[in-house]
Parts: sequence; structure tokens; C-alpha cells
Amino acid sequence: MSEARICFTLRQFQELQNVQPELREILEDALNHWPGDTMEITCIYRTQEEEEAAGGKTGVHRTTPHRAVDLRVKNLGLNFQGKADAVAEVLNDLWRYNEAKPNLKVAVSKPHGSGPHLHVQSHPHTKRRVMF
Repeated sequence: MSEARICFTLRQFQELQNVQPELREILEDALNHWPGDTMEITCIYRTQEEEEAAGGKTGVHRTTPHRAVDLRVKNLGLNFQGKADAVAEVLNDLWRYNEAKPNLKVAVSKPHGSGPHLHVQSHPHTKRRVMF
């Protein structure tokens, strides 16, 4: 288990109260596998203006209950992208986003939108994978 701390703003603290339960569990798994000292939330909910400014295309950051969280990765130091990719791989091994949409993942680390970050998301059909 990681000893990483999670950091967020007051607004994000309030938004965390309305995060989909599966997303809360995914965030716990991310924290347990985080390669740095601090896991920093950069975004949960977005207004329409914030969504447009961030280049959001799917609207997942506009849902209630909240179904998406972005995490800063540049603070992971050297090879931050490789570290983000490793966390995404773990999360995607642990969780299935939606059985009907197997191409979609709970964690996306490939740089997109406003720059490098780890995007984690859930869906009403998100389930933890059964591990044997």
C-alpha cells in the first residue's frame, strides 16, 4: 500500500461528496498504487465554460453524480508519463468501464485535452474485475 497523500481544493473536497461510488473505489486503488508522495486532483466537475476551455469532448466531467477525476502527473518527476501509464494499466486491469463498450477504459494516461494527466472515470455499469 502506498503512503501517498491526496491533495485537493475546497471545491474538489465538496465535489468528492458527490462522486459515483465506483469512482471513489477507483481513486482509492489509484492512491494505493501511486508512485509519488502526493496524488493531486486537478479536476472533478466542470462548468460548461470550464469544459470548453479544457477542450472536453465527452461531457463526462459534467455529469452528476460525478464520474470523472483528473490527476496531475507532471509532479511525478522523471518519466512521469511512464509512471502514469503504469498506474493506468493497474486500474484498467482491476476495473471494467462498461462491458458493452470494451474499447473504453477507467483510466486514460495518454496525453489529451489540456496536457499530460491521468484521467479516471466510471460509468453506471463499471465493475471491479473478478481476480482469480
